[in-house]
Amino acid sequence: MKRKYLVPILLVVTILCAIYFYEYKSNAVTTSNKTVKSNTVTEGNKSNGTSKNSTAVSNAPQTQPSSEKSNEVSNIAQASSNNSNVASNTAQAQISNSNTVNDTVVKVKDYILNGQNNLSSAERLNWSKRYLDQVDIENLYKQYTTTEGNPSNINIKDFAKYITFNAPIQNNWQELFKEDLNDQYGPKVTVVKFVYLSDVLYQAYINQDGSEVPFVVVSARTGYFHG
Repeated sequence: MKRKYLVPILLVVTILCAIYFYEYKSNAVTTSNKTVKSNTVTEGNKSNGTSKNSTAVSNAPQTQPSSEKSNEVSNIAQASSNNSNVASNTAQAQISNSNTVNDTVVKVKDYILNGQNNLSSAERLNWSKRYLDQVDIENLYKQYTTTEGNPSNINIKDFAKYITFNAPIQNNWQELFKEDLNDQYGPKVTVVKFVYLSDVLYQAYINQDGSEVPFVVVSARTGYFHG
């Protein structure tokens, strides 16, 4: 009886052991796969994180230390201030120079036209006002201060002499002279021709009783004339 049941019992035990071994192996493989996957995901995340961090660090703008930025801003502000001061000083100098030139122009014209009453006719710097108004005194001032005088201390009398001997002759000097002559003598005196004498002097002829007769000598530069 015992021998009869021994074989089936051994068979059942063998089957149970085989089932147990199979399930144990299957669980071990599953656990191993999960561990591998988990490690793979973790490493991948680490790798991606490192790559992203590396990219972020690489793409991040290189910032300067705050002290360097402060110095740079300070230097820019200082340069801007210096440029502003230079521009301001230049503008003030130009205004001052312009005022000096204008003041000199007014003074020298007033001296020539009104400030020589105590001098004799031979000593005076004789000018026609029409002619003097045509002269570019500002340009003569630049020439004079460059070669002759001190801009900060111009002698008006000396500058007046410089103008008298260096002012350019105006292209319309004959028309200006005829207007001056008309103001003094009226339309009855008509200039018919000019004859060159010397330097800047011309003999003006008028028509008198049908004949051309010399009337006055005129300076083509200053407009001053005398009989």
